Amino acid sequence: MELGLEQRITRLEDYEAIKVLIATFSRGADALCDPAILRPIFTDDAIFDIGQFGILEGGDHIVNEMHSNTDIGFNWTLHYLISPVIEIDEDLKTATCFYYLWEAATHNTKKGNEDSYWIGGWYDATAVKGVDNIWRFKHLKLTIKLLSAYAEGWHDLPKSFDDLG
Repeated sequence: MELGLEQRITRLEDYEAIKVLIATFSRGADALCDPAILRPIFTDDAIFDIGQFGILEGGDHIVNEMHSNTDIGFNWTLHYLISPVIEIDEDLKTATCFYYLWEAATHNTKKGNEDSYWIGGWYDATAVKGVDNIWRFKHLKLTIKLLSAYAEGWHDLPKSFDDLG
C-alpha cells in the first residue's frame, strides 16, 4: 500500500520522536535513573526484561527499581544507544525498535567497593503512541553480551591536554 504525503510526513515525525525516546532513556539512566526523566517514557503497563537480572512490570515499578539501584548497584553510567532500527506499523501507533548498547558504568557493591564495568549488548523494544500522540516504551528487552570489569577504573578528567601522560 502506497502511503500518502501526510502519512509519510507523520511517519518521519514519529521516527524522530522515537529516536528522542531512546535518547531520553539514556539521559534519564545517566542522571542516576532520574524518575522525573524516566517515568514519562514508559506506559503504565510497561515491561522491562533485563534477562538474567529479572523482569520489571509496570511503569512506576520499573522507574522505582531503576532509581533504587543507584544506591547499591550501578551508581554511575554513560549509555550510548546507537544504530537504531525503527519499524513503524501501518497504523502509526506501534513501533518495534532495535538498537545497540555500549556503556561504561560504576557499580557500588554491598561491601562498599566501587567497580568499573564495560557493558555491551542491545535492546529490543516496542513503543506505542498514546492518545496524547506521545511515544512511550511498552516493552523493553535488554540482551547483555558483554559485562566486563575494568580493573583500572575511571579517572578524573585532566585539566588540559598537557596533563595527559
